Amino acid sequence: FRTVTSYIVCWTGTTSCNSTTAQSGGTSNSISTNNQYGWMDNFPSTGTSGIYEQLIYNPILSFGQFVVNTTIPPTNSIYDCNSVQPTGFTMAVSPTNGGATLHSSFSPTVNGSFVTTSILSGAKLNATGTPFVLTLNGGAYLVNQTVSGTGVVLPLNPAANAGVGKRLNWMQLR
Repeated sequence: FRTVTSYIVCWTGTTSCNSTTAQSGGTSNSISTNNQYGWMDNFPSTGTSGIYEQLIYNPILSFGQFVVNTTIPPTNSIYDCNSVQPTGFTMAVSPTNGGATLHSSFSPTVNGSFVTTSILSGAKLNATGTPFVLTLNGGAYLVNQTVSGTGVVLPLNPAANAGVGKRLNWMQLR
């Protein structure tokens, strides 16, 4: 499982972040730090090979969470007769800042109890393609297919964002 941090996005045109003061020619000028148009997550490198985890599949927006499968390319050699399959994580983050949601998105147990000690935002499912959300009997489940072709069903926490779903435009998200 994976946890992520949660930082404030200093959206351009807002006053959400403090401004800094720059000294220039004996006068101080206030410089706004609200100059961001979005967020990005840096994926880690896989060892010394310099191969980075990648986002190549379509994301979905489900229960107020940005859900996507990542892929970590293997380091196969042309001189090796065995091929290694890619791995990857299924991530569910807040669309407003790319960080953690209010509660864990994934359950580390089969029975669907969600931990509260740390917020789980990713699970190593080695899934491919776009994830699919299935709701059944009041529960939400994330359905994926792995690189080996088997299906994976994981309980998804609809309360992770702790809000009622509604359509927002980009201006409202800021």
